[in-house]
This record gives sequence, structure tokens and C-alpha cells, in this order.
Amino acid sequence: MASAVGVALMMLGWWHVGLFALIAGWLTLAATDRRWLTICLIGTVPLTTFGWTVEVMTISGRVLDVRLVVTFAVAGISAISLLIARSRPTPTEIVFALLIGWAIVSGLLAADSVLTWGPPVARLVTYAAVFGLARRHLVQPGDLRLAMAVVAIAFVIPTTAGLVTYVLGAAEVINDATRATTPGGRGPISLAFAGQVALALGFALHATGRSPGRVGSSWLAVALVGAAGLLASATRLVTVTAWLVVAGFAALRGRWRTAAVITVLFAGAFLARPDLLGRFIGTVAEPTPSQGIVEPGDQGSDVELDASARFRIFVWGAILDEWSASPITGIGPGMTARIVAERSTAERAAPHNDYIGVFAELSFTGLALFLVLQGLVIKELVGRIRREPDRRRRDEVLMTVMVFGGVNVLGALNNPMYFFDLQVAIWALTGAASFASPADNRSPRSTPGIPGAG
Repeated sequence: MASAVGVALMMLGWWHVGLFALIAGWLTLAATDRRWLTICLIGTVPLTTFGWTVEVMTISGRVLDVRLVVTFAVAGISAISLLIARSRPTPTEIVFALLIGWAIVSGLLAADSVLTWGPPVARLVTYAAVFGLARRHLVQPGDLRLAMAVVAIAFVIPTTAGLVTYVLGAAEVINDATRATTPGGRGPISLAFAGQVALALGFALHATGRSPGRVGSSWLAVALVGAAGLLASATRLVTVTAWLVVAGFAALRGRWRTAAVITVLFAGAFLARPDLLGRFIGTVAEPTPSQGIVEPGDQGSDVELDASARFRIFVWGAILDEWSASPITGIGPGMTARIVAERSTAERAAPHNDYIGVFAELSFTGLALFLVLQGLVIKELVGRIRREPDRRRRDEVLMTVMVFGGVNVLGALNNPMYFFDLQVAIWALTGAASFASPADNRSPRSTPGIPGAG
């Protein structure tokens, strides 16, 4: 209840009081019911993005906005809640811990301030902790579906807000396309990810629903809002991966006609957005970079790349060049933004590729752990599909695999690991979908008041 009040106050603009109430609610649940703590986190963190850039306090000259305060709060609360459980870690969690440990070592050796490497390490801690919490506490037969529903609703709200601003004419021309942004100072890529999640989960909940009545239609409406958010964002890679997730889910379930219809609808949507379609064309005549985007120079090719592709090449070259001076430990977590800012006018620039970003910041060791982590997650989820006897729950796990793969694996060119609200939801879903075996559901757990949960 306190968390809901906190979110409402934040959305009304009372940020300090709202944050206090929100965090107090999380702490209360952490002490009383970690199952509902996990559900509350995935339902409230996406809504805090409405005030993502609001300044809360200043420490040592560094401004702590809502984004950073929420990151540190969730990292601490979720990590402590997981440690209290005192359960044996899984291989995935061990690799996560090694990655976090190496990130801390790299930060201490390469970055000169905890306020630089602290936030990315806190993000990793959160992802590992919510994965572990969901794996231990969201183990009842309907918990994965409940988590999917909460996440879908949580992400459709900022998606709807972004669409409203778009319809009201508040879109911005970025990289030669008219693109909607989300409230809270977040760009079109944030809207695209939110729309992708709402589309994928809304479609899955509709497809696997036990009753095709009003509830089923509501989930279809969520999916349609998510699709509209994708188109309004005019983001190429996320739009394509969203199509792969939804059409691939239908095809793997044997619904080939549905997959074909989805493909036709996506193709028609591209025709309805000529500027989005134009971003897929290999040549763009004299593109005009948006404000804050730098010109990386002549690429030595007859093909003129658009501003977005040129900026990616510039960022990759800058951080890899810096990495060459520290090939053992990397440049350190969070250093990408500082390096890019020093070499251009861009601010808060992410690597625009998780694999290159992890390699530049954490070098070979970090990249190896990152790849092993992804492989273990996919292995656990596929194993759950094979052993799950219930068809509907198997399909829900299948969509979790598709979302994780489509966002975190195929979507790496958009550095999705940096989107905190997105990853809290995804890692909680993967944790809920990958518990060890049906027998684990029957073993006593530590969650107060919930038999068989932990």
C-alpha cells in the first residue's frame, strides 16, 4: 500500500515524499513478504521513470536524480532480501556474483570515483538479486503469469503516456524521423523497449488465456498499445526484434497463420511510417544529426550512413581506443559516458552495444562471464520448457525465453542492460520461469504466511 501511495505521489510531482513512501513500502515487504516484494518491484520500478531525471540531492558535486536513488535503493533492498534466504546459489547466480565481483575490481582499479562505477555495479546487483528472489519466491503455479501481467501493465502505462504526447504533437525529430519520447526525460528508445515488453507479454497473455472474454481482449489491447508505442518510437532494431519475438512465439506454438498475420501487420505498419521505413534504407542523403550527436568523420565508404549508425561507430571506436590502454581490467564500469563526453558534446552516452560495452569496460574476463551468464539463463529456461507438464505454463515460459532473447541477446545494439526498469522486470521473469524442478514447489520455503513459497 505504501509503495502504491509513493508511486502516486511521485506521478503527481511530490518526488521526495513519494520516494520516501515508495522505499518504505519496499522495506516493509522485504521484512514481511518477499514474494510480494518481488511483484511490487516489477510493478513500481517502471512507473518511477516518470520522474527519472528529477534531482533529489547532491553528493560531492554529483547530482543524484530519481533514477540513481531508485537504483541504489532497489539494489540494497533486493540484495539483502536475497541474502536473508540463505539458500544454495545456482550456477547462474554464481556467475552473476563473479561478474559483480569483477566489476567492483575493475571499478576500483580503473575508475576514479565510486559515483562513476557504483551505479552500473548496483544495476548488476539488482538484476542478480531480483532473479534470485523470483526464483525462490514466485514458485506457485500462477506466479509466472501474475508476474507477466504485472509487468505488462507496468510498461503499458509509460507507453500510453508517450503515445499521448506523440498525438498531442510533442514528438521530436531525431535522426531524420519523427519520434515520440516518454515522460521523465527519457528518449524514444525507452518508449520502444516499454512498447516491446507490453506487446510481447500482452500478446502472450491473450494467447495463453483460459477465457477469451473481456480479460483476453484486455490483454490484446495491451499488445496493440505496445505495438503503437514501437511505431511511434521509430526505432529500427527494437521494432524488428519485437516482430521476431511475437511472430516467433506464434510459430513455435504451431500457430503459423497467426505468425503470418503478425508479419503482414508489421509490414503494413512500416508503410504507415515512411520515416521509420526510411531508416531501414541503406543510404540517406545528407542526414542531419540531432543536437548533441557528433560527426565521427568520414567512414571511407560510398554509402552514407545515417546519424544513428555514425554515432554508434564513433562511440565504439572511442571506448575501444581507451580500452587499449587498459586491456587487463578494461576502462571500468560507467566510464563509457565520461569518455564519450570528453570526446564529443554527447552526454550520458551508453555503449550502444552490450557486448562491446562489457568488453571495453570489463575486458576479456567480464565479457566471458557475461556470455556464460546469458547461456546459462537460456539453458535453464529451455530446460524448464522441456520438463513443464502444463501446456499453458510451458507457453508462458516460452514467451519469457523469447523476451529475454529478443531484448538481451538480439537487442544488444541498443544496450538494453543499461535500462534499469526494463531489466528488473526481465530478470524477475526469468527467475520465476526457471526454478529448478516441480519438486521445489513442494519444499518448505521461508516466505512468511505462504506455504510452499520461499
